[in-house]
Amino acid sequence: MASSGITVITPDENTKVIVLVPANRYESIDKYLDPADLEEEANEEAAGLDVGRTLSDVESTNNAEVTTGSPLDNLPPVPGLDLYDFRDYIPSNTAVIWSGLEQIYSAPLQNMYGRVSRHLENIHWEHITSWNNQTSLPQAYQISYTTSLRITEGSEKETETTTSTTVTITINVPAHTLLVFYQRRYDFRDETNFSHFRDRRNRSIAVWNAHSPLERKISRVQIMSEEYFTSTRHLPPGPGSVHITGVPQAQLPSETIRRNDTMPRARRNLSWMGL
Repeated sequence: MASSGITVITPDENTKVIVLVPANRYESIDKYLDPADLEEEANEEAAGLDVGRTLSDVESTNNAEVTTGSPLDNLPPVPGLDLYDFRDYIPSNTAVIWSGLEQIYSAPLQNMYGRVSRHLENIHWEHITSWNNQTSLPQAYQISYTTSLRITEGSEKETETTTSTTVTITINVPAHTLLVFYQRRYDFRDETNFSHFRDRRNRSIAVWNAHSPLERKISRVQIMSEEYFTSTRHLPPGPGSVHITGVPQAQLPSETIRRNDTMPRARRNLSWMGL
């Protein structure tokens, strides 16, 4: 049987592989595929996707938190902090405020999880509006402001608002008083590494053609919270400093697997994430 060779450039441009394809376009291409592709597709067709299976079915997580869906749908609350002197407060330490495992997919012979570590980068008081009551009587004003979760990096779009809620309250402004309304915003950075179960082994996914460093996705999120406060003066920019009590990172397997040795479905998921 005659066959032709195609040179394929992998993400490492210094590495080339030869892929054989049928010369006859009516001939099945199955025999030319990576055996892992055939194993994956055949088993998933036979057994179907087991989306609900947790990581504990294949390896202990040492009681690490496991959730399903996007990490952005599982944002933890941030403890209220009495910070009212500056518009911005920057953590003085490496502030990992939450870490957990997110299921990306689960199938009969393989699965993939993301270990998300959420860092608090900034606490900001957003100036929404102000009132200057120059009368001799107190005045009541009604204001509506919006809470939202906004992805500023790590989304297919340049910016993306995923959730929002409108809150309406009444503010009383004393006589002869300037009152400034601020809403608290949190800026987070999510760093995600990945684990992959195949061949009865659970391993952390490294970059192409190497076992170090690990693949990593960076996402940045802004949360406009429901917290607000009013001040009789405009806050100076600062920044102030705040110490955050961090949490330990969820554990990843110590053994690694090169990205090019993962199952095709895992590689596709990483590509869909822009990696």
